[in-house]
Amino acid sequence: MRKTNLIFLFLCFSVLAFAKKPRLPPSGVQGDWMIVTQIDAKGNMDDVPAGSLISFDLAAKSIRVSAGCNTLVGVWEEKKKQAVKKINLAGTKMACDPDLMKAEDLLAKNMAKVTLYKFNGSMLELYKGKKLLLVLRRA
Repeated sequence: MRKTNLIFLFLCFSVLAFAKKPRLPPSGVQGDWMIVTQIDAKGNMDDVPAGSLISFDLAAKSIRVSAGCNTLVGVWEEKKKQAVKKINLAGTKMACDPDLMKAEDLLAKNMAKVTLYKFNGSMLELYKGKKLLLVLRRA
């Protein structure tokens, strides 16, 4: 099973290496962001596992998302300033604590929906249209 996961990750990184080069997120998002809040489909705040991070690496043109068990990696592509065209993510699928898996599943779904981001003071907010999905703060 471990060999299968390694092959899957190798294939994901290979696809990313040959993918069309995305526009970079602005330097304001560079670095690590702690996930403070995530909103479920009903508009309720959902628990966020301690240590949940989203990392933007401008040099590598990548985004990395982790809630403590599995990791999602991918690219971030913008349509225009602060409007996200698409976030393509791939990741591991290890079995974890059921509550952690539920939180990670919601995080992956929310990240796939992001169309817009805004800075609100020191916080970074990720939206689908006008609907707030995630609130982040610098790690």
